[in-house]
Parts: sequence; C-alpha cells; structure tokens
Amino acid sequence: MASEKRVRAVKAAAEQDLMRRPGVNAVGIGRKITNGQPTDELVIVVWVDDKRDVPADQKIPDEIDGVKTDVVERKIVLH
Repeated sequence: MASEKRVRAVKAAAEQDLMRRPGVNAVGIGRKITNGQPTDELVIVVWVDDKRDVPADQKIPDEIDGVKTDVVERKIVLH
C-alpha cells in the first residue's frame, strides 16, 4: 500500500492529464470504495460526470505509477 506522501506526489504529477480527459470533473485523494464500503487503501479518486465506455486512450488507468485509482460517478454543479 502506498504512503500518503507517495499518493500525493503521483496525484500531483498526473492531475493535469486526468483533468483533460472527457467527463472528468475533479481529481483528489481518498479511500478506495469497494462494494459501497471504504477500505483502508489510499488512492487517487477521479470524479466523472458519467461512467461509460471510452476509447482506450481516454480511459482512467487502474493505477498510475503504482498508485491505484478509483473512478466515482458524480456530477459537480457549481452554484
């Protein structure tokens, strides 16, 4: 399991690339959610408008430089 410092460094390096992908509205750090329950694993969380099939070059990778990702569907509406 990656340390918080490592996760933060990998997230910072990957954030611009992730934000350029269609449908991505935020990138952060959090606990991986599995079967609706948070785990102890710290991951890069990528929030998208809708989970859908996308071309391979636009897909959020399962991990980035050894740090796992978690894709969460949530539309962010600014008020």
